[in-house]
Amino acid sequence: MNKRLIRQGRIIDPANELDTIGDVYIADGKILAINTTLDDFSPDEVINADKLIVCPGFIDLSTRLREPGQNP
Repeated sequence: MNKRLIRQGRIIDPANELDTIGDVYIADGKILAINTTLDDFSPDEVINADKLIVCPGFIDLSTRLREPGQNP
């Protein structure tokens, strides 16, 4: 099981009207908890997100999609 803990990031989730600093607990690509301590959770990776934004759905808006070999 792949477990990650994202610590102390600014969590922004417009769908749930959430804008707070806190922790996100993730296991196998699924969010288990936000700002709720899970006592039996031992992460494989801890990501320090201090002064960073944690938000679903960010994408690169300047992506260029072209057929292979096409010049810009």
